[in-house]
Amino acid sequence: MSRTQTLARIGEALRRLCATTGIIVATCAACSVAGATGSEEDTTLAPICAEREVQVITLLEDHALAQDIASDKLGEAGLARLEAQRTCYQGRVAEAVSIYDRIIVELGTVIARSVR
Repeated sequence: MSRTQTLARIGEALRRLCATTGIIVATCAACSVAGATGSEEDTTLAPICAEREVQVITLLEDHALAQDIASDKLGEAGLARLEAQRTCYQGRVAEAVSIYDRIIVELGTVIARSVR
């Protein structure tokens, strides 16, 4: 592989990483705004929700990097994650876990592709 091809591949990887980072930043900003509108009582996330939250965010990031799911589907999953988070903060933990689990099933696992 020539140096030009290598630089082009690095540039493409950086563009994908920036796009993924943009999705993550937008989601975090939405979470901050959503959190700012809640009451002081809504400040604790149940441990089971926190665990599912990490699983879903990791899946979203992995799928974004793998580019194996359409971006609109990832966006819908991100919005569903926000709904689950809000539901959990409202004390409806079982319902929130159900939403998180649905997202995990719908996204499925990431199949690693080798980069050559």
